[in-house]
Amino acid sequence: MELNIHLSYEEILNQLLKEIPQIKNAVVATFDGILIASTFSMDNTDTRIAALMAAIISLSKNAVNEMHEGVFNQISIKGSDGSIIILQIDPKSILLITLENLINLKHLLHKLIQFNIDGYYPFQSLFTFSYSSRESRWRDY
Repeated sequence: MELNIHLSYEEILNQLLKEIPQIKNAVVATFDGILIASTFSMDNTDTRIAALMAAIISLSKNAVNEMHEGVFNQISIKGSDGSIIILQIDPKSILLITLENLINLKHLLHKLIQFNIDGYYPFQSLFTFSYSSRESRWRDY
């Protein structure tokens, strides 16, 4: 994710939560679990979540590779009180979003791609990653 000089990752995530009210929290981390930014307010929760994200991503990438399903793009987890989406946002970073159960995944991805702050589109690369390897699957989502 290329960062606008005038915006921090925290500012981007906080603005994202304001613009897409179905998002409860968001975390950006590296693939090895290093926390970049978080909207979680609990102590140490965000660093544990970043480490958990790295473990889930690693297993998911291995599964996609072993099953010859192309390149990893995203993970969706649905719970009784909400959903968790983990997306690759650039070659080195991942985004975790916790959501209310009421939002459609295709609608969320569209909102993320269109999200901008003063003409800066921090998640526009989702379009590239989402459609690059399995374009036909995304059309049917």
